[in-house]
Amino acid sequence: ILTIENPDKFELFREKYIDIENKSPDLEFKYKKAKIEYSTDSTTTMKDFVELMEHLDMGVSLLKANDDFTNFSKVSIVNNALKLTPCN
Repeated sequence: ILTIENPDKFELFREKYIDIENKSPDLEFKYKKAKIEYSTDSTTTMKDFVELMEHLDMGVSLLKANDDFTNFSKVSIVNNALKLTPCN
C-alpha cells in the first residue's frame, strides 16, 4: 500500500513524472533505470522499490500488510537494509 505522507512533495512528483496521455515516459525511464525486477525474494524487490521512491522524493511511504490485512508495517531502509516498523 502506498500512502501520501507529504502532499506537497507528491504534487511536485506528479507534476514532474506523471503524464497519462504520453504514458509517463520520464517515470518509465527512471523505473527501468532502477532495474527493479520481480524476484522470489520479495525483500529485494521491496528494497529496490523503496530506494526508487526515495530517489524520486515522491512524498509517499510503502506499507506492507500481513496476509489478512489486519496489521501493517511501514517499509524503510536503514543502513542499507529493509526495516519494517509496525503501524498498529
